[in-house]
Amino acid sequence: MSGDTETENLRRENERLRIRLRKMEERYTMTLDSISEIYFETDTSGRLTFFNQSLCNITGFSKGVLHGKVARDLCPRESAIRLEEIFRNTLEKKESHALSLLEVFHKKGHTVPLEISVSLIQSAELKLHGFRGVARDISSKIAAEKEKALFEEQLQQAQKLEAIGTLAAGIAHDFNNLLMGIQGNTSLLMLHTEPETPAWKRLLKIEEQVRHGANLTRQLLGFSRDQEGKRAICDINTLVQDTGLIFSRTHKNIQMHQQLSSQICPVMADTSQIREVLLYIFINAATHGMPDGGDLFVETDRVFLKENHTRPHRLPAGEYLRILIRDTGKGMDEKTRKRAFDPFFSTLEKGQGTGMGLASTFSIIKNHHGIISIDSHRGQGCTFMIHLPCSSHQTRGILPSSAIKTILLVDDEEMILSVATDLLEELGYEVIAASGGQEAIDLFDRYSDIIDLVILDLVMPGMDGKKTMQALRERAPSLPVLISSGYEKAHLESEEIILSEINAFLQKPFTLKGLKEAIAELG
Repeated sequence: MSGDTETENLRRENERLRIRLRKMEERYTMTLDSISEIYFETDTSGRLTFFNQSLCNITGFSKGVLHGKVARDLCPRESAIRLEEIFRNTLEKKESHALSLLEVFHKKGHTVPLEISVSLIQSAELKLHGFRGVARDISSKIAAEKEKALFEEQLQQAQKLEAIGTLAAGIAHDFNNLLMGIQGNTSLLMLHTEPETPAWKRLLKIEEQVRHGANLTRQLLGFSRDQEGKRAICDINTLVQDTGLIFSRTHKNIQMHQQLSSQICPVMADTSQIREVLLYIFINAATHGMPDGGDLFVETDRVFLKENHTRPHRLPAGEYLRILIRDTGKGMDEKTRKRAFDPFFSTLEKGQGTGMGLASTFSIIKNHHGIISIDSHRGQGCTFMIHLPCSSHQTRGILPSSAIKTILLVDDEEMILSVATDLLEELGYEVIAASGGQEAIDLFDRYSDIIDLVILDLVMPGMDGKKTMQALRERAPSLPVLISSGYEKAHLESEEIILSEINAFLQKPFTLKGLKEAIAELG
């Protein structure tokens, strides 16, 4: 009897221990299932013997499917090899393996990146029973790193283009001054040359080359400075449709598909400039990306851009109109994509292009306070993304002017001062010439009763055009001022000169006819 009692007591004790152990296991399992990290155990061959719910959540497979599966079979080939190396290194070094990166398959076919650490499962006698590991999904971490890298790339690109623009502006300004000397002397020679003679024809060719040079510097200046242009409320959908029709007439082998949202916002834009951007991108896609034909997709919609998207471009977060242009062409490699907006960069052979096309589109969109970007891979076509802000705009007026006989001409460049004086005298004006701002003020104080107009250079050493104009305005608030500069008109705003404070603008190099017309508008 005593033996039976002892046996019964042992049975009951074992039952209590089993229940206690089961509860501990349940609590242990519940604890592991409650954490987001993966916990798993395998036998010595790498078969899964235990794991928490997170492994099921991340892979999409049930516990029944995963149990007994060889861990490496859950991984793509490279990650499977890497996992085997981790197990082997852990076994050889008899210590936990440092964090490593690998991927596992999801039930739906895509892969999930994991950060994993592995250690040994050993008995008290150091007998190996298998491996245990902890892993976590780092998809969001990788996405954040990619977003940070993209932000840094966009910021570097914006800074690079800004630096190039500043350099280009200085070069273009000085080059325009040189062209002014050539154009001015050419105009004077033509006044004393018989038309249709060989000399006359050569002078015409010189003028033509000056115009080409001026167009090139205008593009450079446009790349670096804001160009307000003639802006008004613009219906982008209509503009896309009209530009698409123009393009389609000459590119029959390109099938255009338009998906234009009715929910887009109005934007303040120069329609001719935006049409130029659209047409260039369309033609670029047809010529370079799809010379044998293809499909061109154009979409518009209204989006909200967060600060992390706009900050690299020094623009505010808010609502923007998005224009997406995608082709099915050859695409670009990464090196070409990163340099696509650089001035004078071209993949064409020398002489077949200036390399200013995409640089000009970048400039136009930037000067509309917008963003333009390219997404492309070799063999996968190109996608241009344009964002224009939903905004309002106020126009400025122009002051009236009076009859003009005597002109105060102000320019620090001796060559330009001489040539412009000769041009003005040929037009019948009396000219008082000043080679700097302070000299101009002194001359105005002496001859203010006869000066009808001031033609003023903007960029001068010492007392520059802005300070000179302010000093003249203090003396004669209604005095007409014509700004003449190698920079474009938009540069005035960047120099904090209010457009309503001047009466006219004449960009160098100008012709005799251009000078005459500018003054006539004020006379």
